[in-house]
Amino acid sequence: MKKGCTIVLLLALAVLLFAGCQEPYDPDKLYTDPPSQEVCKEIHSTFMDRGMIIFRYNDIGVNYDWYYGTINGCIVAFYDSSDMAIHFPGWEIAGYTFEYGSPFEIYVYRDGEVCLLQEAYEKGWLTKIQIGKIYERHNELFAPWVEE
Repeated sequence: MKKGCTIVLLLALAVLLFAGCQEPYDPDKLYTDPPSQEVCKEIHSTFMDRGMIIFRYNDIGVNYDWYYGTINGCIVAFYDSSDMAIHFPGWEIAGYTFEYGSPFEIYVYRDGEVCLLQEAYEKGWLTKIQIGKIYERHNELFAPWVEE
């Protein structure tokens, strides 16, 4: 009995030790791990209700070219809104100028709602610091498409 209690106590301590090693959630960090298939299906459905397709969803998989990341519970998505190669100056949001070279939108999905990045900033979903993280990611992904 004493040996069993000791083992249970040691296991409990080990679990607590490993739980303490987990990285705390940082609302100002842009997490780039792709969302699950279920979440993608939900996002796809929300955009379809608005008459938009930001990515193709099927049971085989999702192409994540549209995905910036998740920050403060908000999933950030790129949408190329033009098939024409015309110059577009970009979007000014929270002091950052997002450029792509042709018309585009940046959408934010949170808890079944979707809005433009500017609206998410105005609603208080995202802070200036968080917009800055999205801006850095945007430049990582799309710098080659921006005309100098």
